Amino acid sequence: MFRKAMDYIFDYSSNNRSSTPQYYHNIANCSHTYNNIINSKKLAFDSIPLVNLIECIIGLDKEKKIKVLEMVDTNGDTALTWIAANTTNYPHLTKLFDSIQKDCPTLFNLQNTFDETPLHVAVIHENRTFLDFLISKQVDGTIKDNRHLTAYDICKRKGLVEFEKSFEKLQNLMISDYQPQVFQWGQILASSNINQLSKSSPVLFNDLESSISQIAFGANFSMLLTDTGSLYSWGYCSYGKLGHQTKRDLTTPTLIKELENKNIKSIACGKDHSVALDNIGCVYVWGNGSSGRLGNGSYDPQPIPKILPFFDGVGIVQIACGSEHTLALGSNGHVYSWGSALFGKLGYQRAGGFQSTPERITDLVPCSQIACGNWFSVALSKNGDVFTFGCGKEGRLGRKSSDTHMPGRVEFSGQKIKKIVCGINFTLCQTKNNIIYGFGSNSKKLLNFERTAEVFYDSPTQLAHLLPYPINNLEVGDNHVLVLTDQGEVLSFGDREYGQIGEGDTLGSCNFTRIKLIDGASVFKISAGCNSSMMGLSSGHQQLGMEISQLLETNKFSDLRLCINNQYDNYIQAHKCIVASRCQPLHQLLQQEISSPNNSNSVHISQTTQVTSKTQDGIIYLNFTLKSLTTLSLLLRFIYTDHTPIKNENIEELGELAYLLKIERLTYICKFKSATKGVVKSLDLLPTSSLTEDFGKLATQEFLDIYSDIELKVHEEDASYKLLKSYKVFLSLRSNYFKLMFNGNFLENDKRVVDIYETNGQSLQLLLTYIYSNQVPSDPTECIDLLVLADLHQLPRAKELSAGVIRSFIDGENICYIYKIGLEYNVKPLIAWCESKINSFKSIESIPYFDQLNSTAQQNLLKRANTPKK
Repeated sequence: MFRKAMDYIFDYSSNNRSSTPQYYHNIANCSHTYNNIINSKKLAFDSIPLVNLIECIIGLDKEKKIKVLEMVDTNGDTALTWIAANTTNYPHLTKLFDSIQKDCPTLFNLQNTFDETPLHVAVIHENRTFLDFLISKQVDGTIKDNRHLTAYDICKRKGLVEFEKSFEKLQNLMISDYQPQVFQWGQILASSNINQLSKSSPVLFNDLESSISQIAFGANFSMLLTDTGSLYSWGYCSYGKLGHQTKRDLTTPTLIKELENKNIKSIACGKDHSVALDNIGCVYVWGNGSSGRLGNGSYDPQPIPKILPFFDGVGIVQIACGSEHTLALGSNGHVYSWGSALFGKLGYQRAGGFQSTPERITDLVPCSQIACGNWFSVALSKNGDVFTFGCGKEGRLGRKSSDTHMPGRVEFSGQKIKKIVCGINFTLCQTKNNIIYGFGSNSKKLLNFERTAEVFYDSPTQLAHLLPYPINNLEVGDNHVLVLTDQGEVLSFGDREYGQIGEGDTLGSCNFTRIKLIDGASVFKISAGCNSSMMGLSSGHQQLGMEISQLLETNKFSDLRLCINNQYDNYIQAHKCIVASRCQPLHQLLQQEISSPNNSNSVHISQTTQVTSKTQDGIIYLNFTLKSLTTLSLLLRFIYTDHTPIKNENIEELGELAYLLKIERLTYICKFKSATKGVVKSLDLLPTSSLTEDFGKLATQEFLDIYSDIELKVHEEDASYKLLKSYKVFLSLRSNYFKLMFNGNFLENDKRVVDIYETNGQSLQLLLTYIYSNQVPSDPTECIDLLVLADLHQLPRAKELSAGVIRSFIDGENICYIYKIGLEYNVKPLIAWCESKINSFKSIESIPYFDQLNSTAQQNLLKRANTPKK
């Protein structure tokens, strides 16, 4: 059960409610609480009785009141968001709100660490009394939290009808224009209980800017990963498994701030621990450390994600968790394991039964995939063979074997496997011909509908009931299976005790079900784990696109206007360089208009359709023949982000326009989502995103000569200079250095040529390439140059991507130099990798650059060099 607020604090008797209540805010007590708050090194509002906190705020003067209300505690809460989550009918809320309204009314809208205002928190915790007080003060209802939701969005999504009536009184209210795109069912954590739902329920998340790519499930907690690399968690907070400082259970997906901007690409959950993998091969761990399952050399809980710096400098490409053990797959095909060694599931023997740091499984051939069951592990070799080790009970290993730590090959009669997934005591394997085999327990009739529940399979058996369906993806929970067909349908079968099979059309015996979808909907992704399931209706986003989408909300540096049917007064603002890089026909038209303005320029996109252009007051207008300006707006969002919300009323016109403009991915998505009969639907044929590649064109001389609007004059050390053309819109969007230069009251704001010092042309060119397309060089020396410049421009991802390249070049000659770079520019992955490798080298003091490290860094390396590996 979620821990309740201390309601007893507010259980006032009739005597306490007399005409002369004993307010807490006498001078001495108020001053005492205030001093405790201000002087606390680890402030936690939950350590202060709510009655004391509230009446202290009431009694403070304006200056001190503002100071307290602006503070954020170690749980990420402000005083007001904490009060909103925990107080119900405290009798002096009126005094509290009147006091704040008088001295600092804007603080009613102050957001906590998770971007939640008190209004958000009141809705999340269904605190109607607090909500009504906030609305009576006409707080701002347009603010969005880290889920990209307003408080009213949450209210609508949770179906709080009575709360909606309260919102009717709020003047400054915004309802996001989006439809739920991600749904879950099975064991769902909601309000204060774990619910069991067979009907799909929308996840409390707005996917306009990012969509859910994976949900991982542990014991009464969940992790939600977006396709733009952000990670959210919710559920029970025991052992710190949620990844937050807070010691409170969370009922809604909440952003893990420690991993913000890390671009996480994969997640895995054990019973009480979590693992995340970013796109440069860094592994982060947190949660329960018992049995050594975190791999950090400790057996203690760890509430905040920390880098796991081992793996011999090899980048990790996949992670997997069992209940109490973890596997990691290196880019070189090596498999590492740690945690509980029970039954031999680590792939090697350990006398104590535990391994607290990653250890390579030396008896495995190079692998391409890994998976974990509860008491066993599975690996897929690069040539398509399956190897198993661990508990041999009930056929878990797919071969006649007792418990063993020695990896053994599973026989598939010559067929090669392309995917492996593990449930709690069974494994499914997908062949390169998309045939599904399984082995292990058949207790829930997962492997064969016709056999009795007592049967298990100690060799692969074909899942005949899936033969009629072309399979795109396969995911499993503890005892259920989720299948995504190539046509975007979802099939499920197995245990339905917790509703994890879902609702839909029954296709046969043993709960074989086709999940019911919204009319005309198609599914692009699925996820399953424990006793829960998820499906996503979104085709996906790109991290770079999420950043570029900010330009759609502002007119800054816009130099292009799009309109329809010659209605030039009703237009959409855009940017020439972005539109041109993403759409070849419009690039062609823009070239014509720039070189020869107002010369009846046009581009024919079909025999009967053309786009025309004209220039007015230095601004180019592109005119389309369309029924709806909304269609053009949806097209533009896709051009900027590679994603756009598609509604049935626009899908036909949008699909046709995308086809004529040769935007292949959008064209196919519209066809796939269309309910038109006879349309061939196949997820395998969906074109991959070209966003990064297209924006990479902006670094070419062709595009710079046509569309650049700024020249950077780089002064070299030899007194020479180099001119680099660029685009103000990209520079100001992605670099705080240039944002300040072009948006502030500086001379450079209106200049065509800007002087740049303290760098060189080559390094700045590397930075510009990253700014356009998120690409970093492959040369480690160039990456160090980029890293240094990225630090100045406050581009943390560029620093870490550069570090990912540098990692493979760390050796005995340069480890101290790279360590120095990591420390100087606060690149945590570089620091961790160097510290983990230092005990591989002898005579540390003689390594180049050791003498240039400060004394603290030297002592740290010497200490680690003398520490044996665990």
